[in-house]
Amino acid sequence: MKKKFSTKDIFLIALSILALTVLIFIIIHSEKKQQEEREKLAAAMQQEESGEDDGSLYAGSPKALMINEVNQSGWVELYNCEKEDLDISGIAVLVNGEKKAELTKHTRLDAGKFLTLDLDEKLGEGKENLLSLVKADGTCIQSWIVPKLTENESYGRVADGDISMGYLNATKGEANEPAEKKEKEQLEFSVPSGFYDSAFPLTISAPDHTEIYYTTDGTVPTEKSEKYTAPVTIENRSGSDYIYADSDGIGYEHNFKPASIQKGTVIRAVYVDEDGRRSEEKIRSYYVGVGGSSDLNNMPVLSVTADPLDLFDYFTGMYVSGQSYEDALARGEGKDNRKANYRNGWVKKAHIEFFESGKDMTYEGDVNLSMLTDMNITSPQKGFSAQITGSGRWEGSSLERFLDKTEKTLTIQTNKYDNAYKIRELTANKLLEETSVGTNILMPCVVFINGENWGGYMLRAPFTREFIEEQYGITGEEVVTVRNGSADQKEFQSLYDEFYNFVTGSDMSDTSKYEIVKQEMDIRSYLDYFCANMYLANAQYGQEEACIWRTVSSENGGYADGRWRWVLGSMDMTMDNGTTGPVSTASINTLLQPGVTEDAFFQSLLGSGEFRQQLKESMYRMADDIFPKEKAEAIVNETAHKIQKMAVSSYKRFFGNVKDDFYADEVDKILHFFNNRSKYMLHYTDEMIK
Repeated sequence: MKKKFSTKDIFLIALSILALTVLIFIIIHSEKKQQEEREKLAAAMQQEESGEDDGSLYAGSPKALMINEVNQSGWVELYNCEKEDLDISGIAVLVNGEKKAELTKHTRLDAGKFLTLDLDEKLGEGKENLLSLVKADGTCIQSWIVPKLTENESYGRVADGDISMGYLNATKGEANEPAEKKEKEQLEFSVPSGFYDSAFPLTISAPDHTEIYYTTDGTVPTEKSEKYTAPVTIENRSGSDYIYADSDGIGYEHNFKPASIQKGTVIRAVYVDEDGRRSEEKIRSYYVGVGGSSDLNNMPVLSVTADPLDLFDYFTGMYVSGQSYEDALARGEGKDNRKANYRNGWVKKAHIEFFESGKDMTYEGDVNLSMLTDMNITSPQKGFSAQITGSGRWEGSSLERFLDKTEKTLTIQTNKYDNAYKIRELTANKLLEETSVGTNILMPCVVFINGENWGGYMLRAPFTREFIEEQYGITGEEVVTVRNGSADQKEFQSLYDEFYNFVTGSDMSDTSKYEIVKQEMDIRSYLDYFCANMYLANAQYGQEEACIWRTVSSENGGYADGRWRWVLGSMDMTMDNGTTGPVSTASINTLLQPGVTEDAFFQSLLGSGEFRQQLKESMYRMADDIFPKEKAEAIVNETAHKIQKMAVSSYKRFFGNVKDDFYADEVDKILHFFNNRSKYMLHYTDEMIK
């Protein structure tokens, strides 16, 4: 006998079908949205690769408007190498970063014509000058490093608009070809370091009765090296014919060997006179046919030249595990990466050249190079510290803001625990722009070593007085900075110690004590610092470098009020970064980590009811105003658009091919983090406050 369905059964069946339909719709809609985001990101990347732009003056190489000639007396000649007139309104000329001339509105330059501008400043006197053409919106069109010049001497293109450069008699407002070329009693290259579209012959000149010797593999030239007898052909050398990226026999900790890499030509040259005296060495780097590659497009480049024996040799190379590692094995100490060449603290001589995102060189100089002993020291891609030893100047170069001017050091760092994707710290900085906490100043760049692509790195501005001036606009004030409890100037250590000891040693339930704290520190800055770390699930909170600062004087207002303020530390282990396990997920309670529960400073402040209320308000502001889903999604996608090609190329360089959605999957994971984080973090905050 057939069982009849009751009204209740029919209702439950209908309800189940409805619920299943809704679930299917949600899944399809979610998949469709994710696919749309991926297509949007792919379209943006395709547009970037195609070189499409907004119709601005400079859309790539060759440049329409060129610096054609500069003269020691203080004028610069511009040249329109196009077949059509150019509107050059608002173009400014900068010398070492300072504006010296600016073109008025409605200024045009006819095709094939010249325009000279007087700068009211002599060029090439003493040290080199960095000369730049900049559009009204700040975009750099072209930069030149002007060498030392004698009185009324010119330096410019041998032929108008050409890549060959030289010293010449002045041809102000006229063609350069007829000008008399001046030979210098020094080693000279006919073409400066740079990125070029096609192959060209490079001429190297030296004083009479000398012999020129050169190398193309980064090794130091000697009289046993190639003798210069004819122009050297500079061409695209990318492919499988590389040397140092080969993992065989040079001490890497894995055996991956890339099928091909981007490669340039590094020329190291000297001349030797009849008495056997050797000249000062000169280094020039050339990259042909790679500047427009998608992973290099709009990316600065740092070219490092060093004797390969100093980097990759088994006995003397500081980049490899080498003899130190195997000596430890021989002594029966086991496989211990703490015993390796790269742990020895060696310092080696090197030369760096920095190219802006438009691929013009704006700095070069000699450095003392050493290894960064951070978490990636055992990885195939390691970081460096470069201490400037040469006399080159960096004013006006983008590199300037990343140099510690006191120590004259540059940190060339991997992206730590986010090195595969390189997205998290850039995203955090952008999202926190509207808060009162200081953020790291970062610049992604691609590094080449001896002409070979060494992947994507991140330049990080040091936490110094200059950093504070840029972040907060503090000028004319004495500033004290404190890192991990240590003041940069010992005479101000007591300022910090007294402040810290008062907070940790006082009962903050006493409102009078908390009132004193509010006079000593910017509560908003601290709460933005703390809540940003908690909300973004920083698994390294309490372990990363903590940085705070204040002006010594408290007599002025604004940021010069003498109150302590906070700057974010490392933010790479955030936003569901699974590199070291599930410690930064959207659901994790970061308030329980030891960096919080064992922090005497924070735990003391929790004693204040006013502070607890401010903490709650700050966390809710993070959820509602700083990290809302729509804002986070836009900035994550914007950052991915900027960094993806470089990051994926860098990963493939060291670890091999990846699946097509390698990067898109990580972007989706970060978006999922922001879509879900608020409900967990606000719950944990409310729970702690209670």
